[in-house]
Amino acid sequence: MNSGGCVTHRNMLTVLIFIGIVIPFINSQEESLREVQYSCNDAGENFSECLETYLNTVRKEHKKGQPNSSLTSIDPVTVGNIIINQTVNCSGSVIFSEFDNETFTGLSNYKVSNLRYNCKDHSIEFVATYPSLNVKGSYIVKGNISNHNVNGTGINTIKLEHLKSKISIVGSPKVVDNKTFYNIGNVTFTIIKTHGVKIRICKWSDEKTIKANEFNKLVNKKWETLFKPFLEQAIQDVLLGLFNKVFTSHSYEKIFPTVKLLSE
Repeated sequence: MNSGGCVTHRNMLTVLIFIGIVIPFINSQEESLREVQYSCNDAGENFSECLETYLNTVRKEHKKGQPNSSLTSIDPVTVGNIIINQTVNCSGSVIFSEFDNETFTGLSNYKVSNLRYNCKDHSIEFVATYPSLNVKGSYIVKGNISNHNVNGTGINTIKLEHLKSKISIVGSPKVVDNKTFYNIGNVTFTIIKTHGVKIRICKWSDEKTIKANEFNKLVNKKWETLFKPFLEQAIQDVLLGLFNKVFTSHSYEKIFPTVKLLSE
């Protein structure tokens, strides 16, 4: 893979960006900092390939987390309240969905591929695949779904097999109190495809409108409408929180004191 000929201090900056993102064991220990510092320094035109390899190497650290740093484990991880309002057909019918205390397991088992870095706008894009992803939490839904005026609550369990996604990160250097940080502008997580989805709603409350077994069949059939927007938003929130924790806690100078910054 090629980084587009941008083998400059910008490449070094991206090493900071990505290694800061993906290494939960970053702390004040000099031994750890030296180990990280030279991972992609000499990658040259193979910069993106080096970065991709490094991401796949440190995936285990995402599961354990690092008690001595500002980072916690992302596997499992619980996401707070997410509300999705969407228009789903030509009649303008709106479905209101609310997801609360949703716990994700399996996010640390990712595999990164096709990584591309744009040194002009500091954006990073790559494909992430997951063998299996499990989600459990509280679910509220209101609206017309396949001619059923649903107004119910339940406990959702979701299992996705062989999930393929695209992750995009946009940010830029920002100076705060004479220190340079990487300011995250936007993170997007997009589900490309999955080889299998199983959804079960337990303790369903709206039996008068639609029986629990019928509603379970319906949500599995309509999962892309009813659950895909929530899954993408929730994982984006996890990633954004992870990235921001790193970059509000560690300046470039603290992590890599020998690297020349773009702002200098």
